[in-house]
Amino acid sequence: MASISMKLIEIFLIFTILYKKAAMIFLLYGMAVFSFGYSFLAQASTELRFFTHDGKQLLFGDPKESALEFAILEKNRFRGKVGNFIHIVSLLKGPLSVDVGVDAMMVGTFHGEDDWETPLDSIDGKIGGYLEFRNGRFQTKASFEHLSAHLSDGKFRGSIPPLSHDEKALLGYDANENLYAIRLTENFSNYSREFLKFIVSYKVLNTKLYLGLSRTVHISEPSELKSRYGPSYQAGFETTLKLFHFPLPFFISSDFQWKHEHNYLLEQNHHLGLDLKGFRPFANYYEGFDQRGIYWDLKEQYLALGLSFPMY
Repeated sequence: MASISMKLIEIFLIFTILYKKAAMIFLLYGMAVFSFGYSFLAQASTELRFFTHDGKQLLFGDPKESALEFAILEKNRFRGKVGNFIHIVSLLKGPLSVDVGVDAMMVGTFHGEDDWETPLDSIDGKIGGYLEFRNGRFQTKASFEHLSAHLSDGKFRGSIPPLSHDEKALLGYDANENLYAIRLTENFSNYSREFLKFIVSYKVLNTKLYLGLSRTVHISEPSELKSRYGPSYQAGFETTLKLFHFPLPFFISSDFQWKHEHNYLLEQNHHLGLDLKGFRPFANYYEGFDQRGIYWDLKEQYLALGLSFPMY
């Protein structure tokens, strides 16, 4: 046991040197959860499970939360999310549980054309691991995640011809399309980063309230993001209710984020839909910076209609 403890301390020190304060917060949380979980094992009534899944998203309103959904956006755009998470190890005792797991998601955006084709515009990927503690209505989750994003040639199919950099700059597209065109040149850089995230939530009746803190710990590209390390904040809620004597239950979720790289300008994401068994049809309003990593510094605002499915 002493050798295991020394190895854990060595790993914690290495991470702390690399990622400083944010890593220290994350790892102290990890030590607390690990210690709490280890104490479970000494009790005969504790249950140990491997590779389980409860199908519950912690934050439905968070655009970066793993999900299985399809949505139709304004301006003839489509978005598909294919993501899931699994608890590799779970320790359970009554209402208490400690989970260690992995989390991954791919997000593709498409645009429609007159011939009914839908070329791929961009692809974003997320993969990471997490520590989670739950006690009845209370839940916390700490995760370390990698994000990367890539532009697809479908964005320019039929809309931006294969012209030179100087010709593209003179074509007269609006500001966003012109920026997209410039980013297709040889100077174009992709998007890759790693971050730590801590969420705490509490459920009151049918309403889940949550607060979040995250910090980017490493940025590979783009270069202009490398000087924008700092904490980001998050808050939101999700509730289910009956409206106007309608027989089917509704759900409402709102997510608010203030990110360091955007000088803490408010980003908001709202959902209204039906909470049906097996799927959730919803309407979505988003206002803030583009969630696609490749366009991280462009503002956008849209309405969307979509379907979300439970993850098993």
